[in-house]
Amino acid sequence: MNKELVQIGENIRQCRKNRGCTQEQLAEKIDVSTITISRIENGENAMNILTFCEIMRCLDASPEELLKINMFDMH
Repeated sequence: MNKELVQIGENIRQCRKNRGCTQEQLAEKIDVSTITISRIENGENAMNILTFCEIMRCLDASPEELLKINMFDMH
């Protein structure tokens, strides 16, 4: 699995939980399946830029908040 995808997925999961939003609610808001949200959060699926933008919009999150990657873990 791609470490960066896993980290971004974890960032999305944490942001979603911090806002009190379930996977089901987020999936409904951006018109994807709950399985898709689960796979994104687990780093199993890469998302396209439109999905990423929709997640940012629904969670009222900045790109920096969702994309932050620990540079020390990239090796």
